[in-house]
Amino acid sequence: HEIGAVKFGEFKLKSGIMSPVYFDLRVTVSYPKILKQISDQLWEISKDGTFDVMCGVPYTALPFATAMSVSSGRPMIMRRKEAKDYGTKKMVEGVYKSGDKCLIVEDVVTSGASVNETSA
Repeated sequence: HEIGAVKFGEFKLKSGIMSPVYFDLRVTVSYPKILKQISDQLWEISKDGTFDVMCGVPYTALPFATAMSVSSGRPMIMRRKEAKDYGTKKMVEGVYKSGDKCLIVEDVVTSGASVNETSA
């Protein structure tokens, strides 16, 4: 709460649900120690899973997935939120192959829609 990541009021979430609490973890990129603590906890609960790569849900979970990848040495890929109309026009950046299992890293889940979009 001290860094402004937890807000109280009336907030409409992506799912359309109204909530009296909003978790705005985007601010953690300005607090490396907190970002590392969150990433370490996410890794701790995920590390025993079976996966080949990890992917952070754009955009807020990307720093967490990046920190998890760097500290664990496990590879990461990035899914774009929107397609580029130049360059390679890839929706997924990084090295992976068909059949790879992916750990999807998310910051806050309400309906699961963003996770579903990332996994598609």
